[in-house]
Amino acid sequence: IGSMSGSLLGVGAAALVTNLFDAQTLAEWAWRLPFLGGALLGTVAILIRRNLHTSEHFQQHQERRDDTSPLLEAFTTNRRETLLAVAFAASYGTCYYIAFVYLPEWLSGQGLMARDTALLINTAMTVLVIPAMPLAAIVGDRWVPRRVWIALAIGLLALVAWPLHEWMLVSGGALLPVVVAHAVTFLLLAVPLGSGPALFAEMFPERDRLSGYSVAFNIGLGIFGGLTPMIATSLIAATGMVTAPALYMLAAGLIAVIALVLTPDRSRAPLR
Repeated sequence: IGSMSGSLLGVGAAALVTNLFDAQTLAEWAWRLPFLGGALLGTVAILIRRNLHTSEHFQQHQERRDDTSPLLEAFTTNRRETLLAVAFAASYGTCYYIAFVYLPEWLSGQGLMARDTALLINTAMTVLVIPAMPLAAIVGDRWVPRRVWIALAIGLLALVAWPLHEWMLVSGGALLPVVVAHAVTFLLLAVPLGSGPALFAEMFPERDRLSGYSVAFNIGLGIFGGLTPMIATSLIAATGMVTAPALYMLAAGLIAVIALVLTPDRSRAPLR
Protein backbone atom coordinates (compact mmCIF):
# COMPACT_ATOMS: atom_id res chain seq x y z
CA ILE A 1 0.00 0.00 0.00
CA GLY A 2 2.91 2.33 0.76
CA SER A 3 4.44 1.63 -2.64
CA MET A 4 1.14 2.14 -4.43
CA SER A 5 0.54 5.35 -2.52
CA GLY A 6 3.88 6.55 -3.89
CA SER A 7 2.74 5.63 -7.40
CA LEU A 8 -0.49 7.50 -6.75
CA LEU A 9 1.45 10.61 -5.73
CA GLY A 10 3.56 10.30 -8.88
CA VAL A 11 0.73 9.95 -11.37
CA GLY A 12 -1.31 12.49 -9.39
CA ALA A 13 1.53 15.03 -9.64
CA ALA A 14 1.77 14.40 -13.39
CA ALA A 15 -1.99 14.84 -13.76
CA LEU A 16 -1.89 18.02 -11.68
CA VAL A 17 0.80 19.85 -13.66
CA THR A 18 -0.66 18.64 -16.96
CA ASN A 19 -4.03 20.11 -16.06
CA LEU A 20 -2.68 23.32 -14.49
CA PHE A 21 -0.24 24.41 -17.21
CA ASP A 22 -0.52 24.76 -20.97
CA ALA A 23 1.63 22.59 -23.23
CA GLN A 24 4.32 25.24 -23.80
CA THR A 25 4.77 26.07 -20.11
CA LEU A 26 4.82 22.38 -19.27
CA ALA A 27 7.55 21.72 -21.84
CA GLU A 28 9.62 24.75 -20.77
CA TRP A 29 9.79 24.32 -16.99
CA ALA A 30 6.63 23.00 -15.27
CA TRP A 31 7.56 19.36 -15.95
CA ARG A 32 10.28 19.79 -13.30
CA LEU A 33 7.79 20.39 -10.47
CA PRO A 34 6.87 16.70 -9.84
CA PHE A 35 10.59 15.87 -9.74
CA LEU A 36 11.17 18.62 -7.20
CA GLY A 37 8.38 17.18 -5.07
CA GLY A 38 9.92 13.73 -5.41
CA ALA A 39 13.28 15.07 -4.24
CA LEU A 40 11.66 16.56 -1.13
CA LEU A 41 9.85 13.31 -0.36
CA GLY A 42 13.07 11.37 -0.90
CA THR A 43 14.86 13.56 1.62
CA VAL A 44 12.13 12.93 4.18
CA ALA A 45 12.35 9.18 3.50
CA ILE A 46 16.12 9.21 4.12
CA LEU A 47 15.62 11.00 7.43
CA ILE A 48 12.94 8.52 8.51
CA ARG A 49 15.09 5.54 7.52
CA ARG A 50 18.12 6.83 9.42
CA ASN A 51 16.13 6.90 12.66
CA LEU A 52 14.56 3.45 12.38
CA HIS A 53 15.74 0.97 15.01
CA THR A 54 17.26 -2.36 13.98
CA SER A 55 15.09 -5.38 14.77
CA GLU A 56 16.39 -7.48 17.68
CA HIS A 57 15.36 -10.63 15.83
CA PHE A 58 17.34 -9.52 12.77
CA GLN A 59 20.41 -8.76 14.88
CA GLN A 60 20.28 -12.23 16.44
CA HIS A 61 19.87 -13.78 13.00
CA GLN A 62 22.94 -11.92 11.73
CA GLU A 63 25.02 -13.04 14.71
CA ARG A 64 24.06 -16.71 14.27
CA ARG A 65 24.51 -16.99 10.52
CA ASP A 66 27.71 -18.24 8.90
CA ASP A 67 30.11 -15.78 7.30
CA THR A 68 28.76 -16.33 3.80
CA SER A 69 27.23 -14.08 1.19
CA PRO A 70 23.41 -14.33 1.12
CA LEU A 71 23.52 -12.83 -2.36
CA LEU A 72 25.82 -15.65 -3.52
CA GLU A 73 23.55 -18.23 -1.90
CA ALA A 74 20.57 -16.79 -3.75
CA PHE A 75 22.27 -17.66 -7.07
CA THR A 76 23.79 -20.98 -5.93
CA THR A 77 21.97 -22.80 -3.13
CA ASN A 78 18.59 -21.27 -4.05
CA ARG A 79 19.26 -20.70 -7.73
CA ARG A 80 15.99 -22.25 -8.92
CA GLU A 81 13.87 -20.10 -6.59
CA THR A 82 15.78 -16.97 -7.59
CA LEU A 83 15.41 -17.60 -11.33
CA LEU A 84 11.68 -18.34 -10.98
CA ALA A 85 11.21 -15.24 -8.84
CA VAL A 86 13.07 -13.09 -11.40
CA ALA A 87 10.99 -14.51 -14.27
CA PHE A 88 7.75 -13.85 -12.39
CA ALA A 89 8.78 -10.37 -11.23
CA ALA A 90 9.95 -9.36 -14.73
CA SER A 91 6.71 -10.51 -16.34
CA TYR A 92 4.48 -9.09 -13.64
CA GLY A 93 6.51 -5.85 -13.69
CA THR A 94 5.98 -5.56 -17.44
CA CYS A 95 2.20 -5.85 -17.00
CA TYR A 96 2.28 -3.34 -14.16
CA TYR A 97 4.23 -0.72 -16.11
CA ILE A 98 2.07 -1.04 -19.22
CA ALA A 99 -1.05 -0.39 -17.15
CA PHE A 100 0.09 2.08 -14.52
CA VAL A 101 2.74 4.01 -16.46
CA TYR A 102 2.44 3.53 -20.21
CA LEU A 103 -1.33 3.42 -20.80
CA PRO A 104 -1.96 7.20 -20.48
CA GLU A 105 0.92 7.87 -22.86
CA TRP A 106 -0.44 5.28 -25.31
CA LEU A 107 -3.88 6.88 -25.28
CA SER A 108 -2.35 10.31 -25.87
CA GLY A 109 0.17 9.13 -28.46
CA GLN A 110 -2.50 7.45 -30.57
CA GLY A 111 -4.69 10.55 -30.47
CA LEU A 112 -7.41 8.73 -28.56
CA MET A 113 -7.54 10.99 -25.51
CA ALA A 114 -5.92 14.13 -24.19
CA ARG A 115 -2.98 13.41 -21.90
CA ASP A 116 -4.46 15.34 -18.98
CA THR A 117 -7.72 13.36 -19.14
CA ALA A 118 -5.88 10.03 -19.45
CA LEU A 119 -3.75 10.87 -16.42
CA LEU A 120 -6.82 11.81 -14.38
CA ILE A 121 -8.43 8.43 -15.17
CA ASN A 122 -5.19 6.64 -14.31
CA THR A 123 -4.99 8.52 -11.01
CA ALA A 124 -8.59 7.67 -10.11
CA MET A 125 -8.05 3.99 -10.86
CA THR A 126 -4.88 3.96 -8.74
CA VAL A 127 -7.00 5.24 -5.84
CA LEU A 128 -9.36 2.30 -6.50
CA VAL A 129 -6.50 -0.23 -6.41
CA ILE A 130 -5.21 0.73 -2.94
CA PRO A 131 -8.22 -0.65 -0.97
CA ALA A 132 -8.54 -3.53 -3.47
CA MET A 133 -5.03 -4.80 -2.66
CA PRO A 134 -5.65 -5.99 0.94
CA LEU A 135 -9.03 -7.41 -0.09
CA ALA A 136 -7.35 -9.43 -2.83
CA ALA A 137 -4.63 -10.50 -0.39
CA ILE A 138 -7.25 -11.86 2.05
CA VAL A 139 -8.45 -14.25 -0.66
CA GLY A 140 -4.91 -15.60 -1.12
CA ASP A 141 -4.42 -15.82 2.66
CA ARG A 142 -7.61 -17.68 3.50
CA TRP A 143 -9.37 -19.32 0.56
CA VAL A 144 -7.41 -19.76 -2.68
CA PRO A 145 -3.73 -20.83 -2.60
CA ARG A 146 -1.68 -17.71 -3.23
CA ARG A 147 0.17 -19.04 -6.27
CA VAL A 148 -3.07 -20.18 -7.92
CA TRP A 149 -4.85 -16.92 -7.10
CA ILE A 150 -2.10 -14.78 -8.65
CA ALA A 151 -1.82 -17.07 -11.70
CA LEU A 152 -5.57 -16.83 -12.33
CA ALA A 153 -5.50 -13.02 -12.17
CA ILE A 154 -2.45 -12.58 -14.40
CA GLY A 155 -3.65 -15.25 -16.82
CA LEU A 156 -6.99 -13.48 -17.19
CA LEU A 157 -5.18 -10.15 -17.60
CA ALA A 158 -3.13 -11.65 -20.43
CA LEU A 159 -6.29 -12.87 -22.17
CA VAL A 160 -8.17 -9.56 -21.97
CA ALA A 161 -5.22 -7.25 -22.73
CA TRP A 162 -5.60 -7.20 -26.52
CA PRO A 163 -9.44 -7.06 -26.61
CA LEU A 164 -9.43 -4.13 -24.18
CA HIS A 165 -6.81 -2.20 -26.18
CA GLU A 166 -8.66 -2.94 -29.41
CA TRP A 167 -11.94 -1.77 -27.86
CA MET A 168 -10.37 1.53 -26.80
CA LEU A 169 -8.87 1.94 -30.28
CA VAL A 170 -12.06 1.13 -32.21
CA SER A 171 -14.12 3.41 -29.98
CA GLY A 172 -11.80 6.31 -30.77
CA GLY A 173 -10.96 6.80 -27.11
CA ALA A 174 -14.53 7.03 -25.86
CA LEU A 175 -14.75 7.49 -22.10
CA LEU A 176 -16.59 4.24 -21.25
CA PRO A 177 -14.14 1.80 -22.92
CA VAL A 178 -11.15 3.67 -21.45
CA VAL A 179 -12.57 3.63 -17.92
CA VAL A 180 -13.64 -0.03 -18.16
CA ALA A 181 -10.23 -1.05 -19.56
CA HIS A 182 -8.47 0.75 -16.72
CA ALA A 183 -10.77 -0.72 -14.07
CA VAL A 184 -10.48 -4.32 -15.29
CA THR A 185 -6.70 -4.13 -15.72
CA PHE A 186 -6.06 -2.39 -12.42
CA LEU A 187 -8.34 -4.67 -10.38
CA LEU A 188 -6.69 -7.79 -11.84
CA LEU A 189 -3.27 -6.35 -11.00
CA ALA A 190 -4.48 -5.72 -7.42
CA VAL A 191 -4.15 -9.48 -6.88
CA PRO A 192 -0.35 -9.75 -7.42
CA LEU A 193 0.08 -6.32 -5.81
CA GLY A 194 -1.62 -7.62 -2.66
CA SER A 195 -0.41 -11.22 -2.58
CA GLY A 196 2.91 -10.94 -4.45
CA PRO A 197 5.04 -9.77 -1.49
CA ALA A 198 4.00 -12.79 0.58
CA LEU A 199 4.66 -15.09 -2.38
CA PHE A 200 8.21 -13.74 -2.75
CA ALA A 201 8.87 -14.12 0.99
CA GLU A 202 7.65 -17.72 0.96
CA MET A 203 9.92 -18.69 -1.93
CA PHE A 204 13.18 -18.28 0.04
CA PRO A 205 14.54 -19.68 3.32
CA GLU A 206 15.32 -17.31 6.18
CA ARG A 207 19.09 -17.16 5.64
CA ASP A 208 18.82 -15.49 2.22
CA ARG A 209 15.18 -14.40 2.06
CA LEU A 210 15.98 -10.69 1.94
CA SER A 211 18.63 -11.06 -0.76
CA GLY A 212 16.58 -13.43 -2.91
CA TYR A 213 13.47 -11.26 -2.63
CA SER A 214 15.42 -8.04 -3.30
CA VAL A 215 17.31 -9.40 -6.33
CA ALA A 216 14.18 -10.84 -7.94
CA PHE A 217 11.94 -7.87 -7.22
CA ASN A 218 14.38 -5.14 -8.25
CA ILE A 219 15.68 -6.87 -11.37
CA GLY A 220 12.15 -7.77 -12.41
CA LEU A 221 10.38 -4.51 -11.72
CA GLY A 222 13.35 -2.15 -11.83
CA ILE A 223 15.04 -3.30 -15.02
CA PHE A 224 12.43 -5.19 -17.05
CA GLY A 225 9.53 -3.14 -15.77
CA GLY A 226 11.38 0.14 -16.14
CA LEU A 227 12.26 -0.64 -19.76
CA THR A 228 8.65 -1.49 -20.62
CA PRO A 229 7.55 1.94 -21.97
CA MET A 230 10.59 2.10 -24.27
CA ILE A 231 10.05 -1.48 -25.47
CA ALA A 232 6.33 -0.92 -26.03
CA THR A 233 7.00 2.22 -28.07
CA SER A 234 9.66 0.39 -30.08
CA LEU A 235 7.27 -2.48 -30.80
CA ILE A 236 4.70 -0.06 -32.23
CA ALA A 237 7.36 1.55 -34.43
CA ALA A 238 8.78 -1.80 -35.59
CA THR A 239 5.50 -3.60 -36.30
CA GLY A 240 3.20 -0.71 -37.20
CA MET A 241 0.62 -2.22 -34.83
CA VAL A 242 -0.71 0.30 -32.34
CA THR A 243 -1.95 -2.58 -30.15
CA ALA A 244 1.54 -4.13 -29.94
CA PRO A 245 1.85 -3.21 -26.21
CA ALA A 246 -1.21 -5.39 -25.54
CA LEU A 247 0.48 -8.35 -27.24
CA TYR A 248 3.58 -7.61 -25.16
CA MET A 249 1.39 -7.76 -22.04
CA LEU A 250 -0.10 -11.03 -23.28
CA ALA A 251 3.36 -12.59 -23.65
CA ALA A 252 4.51 -11.27 -20.28
CA GLY A 253 1.38 -12.58 -18.56
CA LEU A 254 1.83 -16.05 -20.01
CA ILE A 255 5.48 -16.15 -18.87
CA ALA A 256 4.38 -15.12 -15.38
CA VAL A 257 1.82 -17.94 -15.29
CA ILE A 258 4.44 -20.49 -16.39
CA ALA A 259 6.84 -19.27 -13.68
CA LEU A 260 4.08 -19.59 -11.08
CA VAL A 261 3.18 -23.11 -12.22
CA LEU A 262 6.81 -24.13 -11.68
CA THR A 263 6.94 -22.45 -8.26
CA PRO A 264 6.09 -24.66 -5.23
CA ASP A 265 3.02 -23.45 -3.36
CA ARG A 266 3.98 -22.66 0.24
CA SER A 267 1.05 -20.36 1.05
CA ARG A 268 -0.26 -22.74 3.74
CA ALA A 269 3.14 -23.87 5.06
CA PRO A 270 5.34 -22.32 7.80
CA LEU A 271 8.16 -20.07 6.59
CA ARG A 272 11.42 -21.96 6.19
